[in-house]
Amino acid sequence: MGKKDIYTRPFMANKERFAELINMHIYQGKDLPIISKMEEEEIPMCKAFEELMIEQEELGMEKGMEKGDADRLIKSVEHVIEKLKISLSDACGIIGVATEEFERAKCIK
Repeated sequence: MGKKDIYTRPFMANKERFAELINMHIYQGKDLPIISKMEEEEIPMCKAFEELMIEQEELGMEKGMEKGDADRLIKSVEHVIEKLKISLSDACGIIGVATEEFERAKCIK
């Protein structure tokens, strides 16, 4: 195998010969670490699992924030009712939320 053969395009197109080139230049002729077919299939699965976990974490954060907002709204309305001794609709009016929104918050909690 001549030097021209090593650096020509057909050499690079052949995976086995390209691996041989990498082996010669990087690993000084030692055995190449080979990724098996199973490992190649596991890599996309790991990425898919990782993406799913990130998606679930984001969904959990959204639900947690929604629950926190609902708790804060309920506490605010109940605090106004207690301190001013007024009705639910009046307390919601003071805070600036609809009574229906308060009821939805109660369902979330």
